[in-house]
Amino acid sequence: MGNYEERVARPLSKITGPLIGQEFLTELKKAMLQDRILRALFGEKGERIFVEQLPSYNDTIIPLIELHWKGERWQSQNTRVSGVVSAMIVMPADLIGKTDRFRGIAAAFARWMESANGLFENVSGLIEWGVDAEFKYDNAIQAGALIFPTIDISIPVLFDVHQFHLDHPEVDYTAALDADLLGWITSYGIQLSNDEGTVLLNPTPPILTGQKN
Repeated sequence: MGNYEERVARPLSKITGPLIGQEFLTELKKAMLQDRILRALFGEKGERIFVEQLPSYNDTIIPLIELHWKGERWQSQNTRVSGVVSAMIVMPADLIGKTDRFRGIAAAFARWMESANGLFENVSGLIEWGVDAEFKYDNAIQAGALIFPTIDISIPVLFDVHQFHLDHPEVDYTAALDADLLGWITSYGIQLSNDEGTVLLNPTPPILTGQKN
């Protein structure tokens, strides 16, 4: 993780500046904690709300919800960005097959999304979210001997890129990328040799970015 932060994340942040929607998942979690029902489901402090994390599934932390970015689509640098956030609610093992229960939870979550309007104030450029959300009840996760059913939710989001750029005038989003800022990106491998020192496997040669001919 340290290598990633030092070699990739920090240099990239110099190039890209703030990313559109980068605070959306964090603000979504904060908004969920404002609702009494969702706190009852996922913990008073959100201890069972996992943002960009994969929890260790066990029956002591169920039910839980995971929030991840699923994908996004850029129309252009100055119009709109649409994306999808993936939310997965992991349910207790004894509810497997009882999709009528899942539909009630899905309906409650959809109703909450309709009322959680504070995200528009706290997420730069956000103009729409949760419209045409999709709920699926036919998936499950196996953890050891247990199988936990899930509610898989696709949450569409839409951003106004122009407004986002106005909120971040310190970044020139039209400038060309400078490879020198990114530095050297290398691919790592493991060299294997026998007791006599003969090399049995060589790593893939490093891929260098930013090298000048």
